[in-house]
Amino acid sequence: MGIAGSRLRKFYSRENPMKTRGLIILLLALLSRAPVLHATGDSDVQSMRGLNSLRVVVEDIPDGTKKLGISQHGLRVIAEAQLQQQHHIKLDKKSPVFIYIKCTTVGPYRGVIAYHLTVEARQMVTLSRDSNLQLVTATWEQNGTFMTTQHKFAQSVQGNLVEMVDKLGYAFLVANAK
Repeated sequence: MGIAGSRLRKFYSRENPMKTRGLIILLLALLSRAPVLHATGDSDVQSMRGLNSLRVVVEDIPDGTKKLGISQHGLRVIAEAQLQQQHHIKLDKKSPVFIYIKCTTVGPYRGVIAYHLTVEARQMVTLSRDSNLQLVTATWEQNGTFMTTQHKFAQSVQGNLVEMVDKLGYAFLVANAK
């Protein structure tokens, strides 16, 4: 492989976690320069037609993220308040359709944190090729990768969550307009 190959291998090896972590943050920084929010199309919006209630489910939050001011309960409360107060959507803990929220982080590294936030509407679907086969899948999705400072992390996550839940709320209302 030669000298260059061995240097690259050493650079990317587990023996040098700071450089690997730095590369990951750099990659996420490049991805987050213009946060990519998955645009919902008509089929995504129409998948919400006929729904009368939702429930909110938040993925477990890692301990490191909790230390930065984000909690599973806090994200759920923000999403539920946005759906109820801004969009007048009925919430039901027994609803088969749920809003799934996930926040993953990288860092902090030198005071900078990269994170990926996902908001999905998930529901049971039946495959057209086999009506006996049903599964739960995302039928609507918003996600983005962002960077912020350690001190503004909680504020950034909460603001982006509100924006994504708003888009979901509008899609729900458009699909169920009377």
